[in-house]
Amino acid sequence: MAYTSGFTAVVGATFTAAQYNTNVRDNFAALWVYSAVGDLAYAGGATSLTRLPIGSAGKQLGIVAGAPAWVDGVPGIFTAAGQLVYGAAADTAGLLAIAAAGSLLQSSAGLPAWLTPGAENTFLGISSGIPAWIGFIGARVTKGAQSIANASWTTISFDTESFDTGGFFSPGASTRLTIPHDGYYLIFVEYMWDVNAVGIRQIAINHSILGDLAKTSSVACTGITTSNIGIAMHYLPEGSYVVTNAYQNSGGALNTVAVRFYIIRLGV
Repeated sequence: MAYTSGFTAVVGATFTAAQYNTNVRDNFAALWVYSAVGDLAYAGGATSLTRLPIGSAGKQLGIVAGAPAWVDGVPGIFTAAGQLVYGAAADTAGLLAIAAAGSLLQSSAGLPAWLTPGAENTFLGISSGIPAWIGFIGARVTKGAQSIANASWTTISFDTESFDTGGFFSPGASTRLTIPHDGYYLIFVEYMWDVNAVGIRQIAINHSILGDLAKTSSVACTGITTSNIGIAMHYLPEGSYVVTNAYQNSGGALNTVAVRFYIIRLGV
């Protein structure tokens, strides 16, 4: 039923039954389109209301063919407690399940992902450009006897790997400890020489780009083994390497008894 407008009463005019029915009764009927609990009314036209019965459980109010209507509700996307929702693609939601206690949220391949807790005594760092739990990173390599020519610097070639948690040492490049990641490193070397009381003993820690990182010298001891220790700490780039060199001037070739070469990553 349409709502009728335009009636204007004037003083002294007679309000007929027809006018009452049109402007009061019918207009009230036009405004009251409800017939059940929960009904809604909307403008079905310029002068009329349309009744929309209450929808069934789970329905949501939407638009169908330009008019309000009850439509199927969007189902709950969560299937377990703790899930996170994220944009998997344009107009597409994705779910990320809750991870183990202590996990950290990170970005992986452009989407949210969990970084699981690290083992005890590890710390959060960066490995190959992404967050990672990092433990002790270091290496120790050793050498027994190596002949050092007189009055000439000789690079030590190592033959035993005590430990290597960072991929520093390769038997195919046995003189080097190669830096696996940019960062600060502590390098330590220890020499012991055959007993010989003549001349001096020098050692160095050398870097492939920076040159000498450390160099020490000792006068040869009489009757006992001469020892040298070298220590360096420096920021070193990935892919570079360190070596250790030895020098002696006893008058002839002289063997080392033992050489121990250490490296520890301190941080980024």
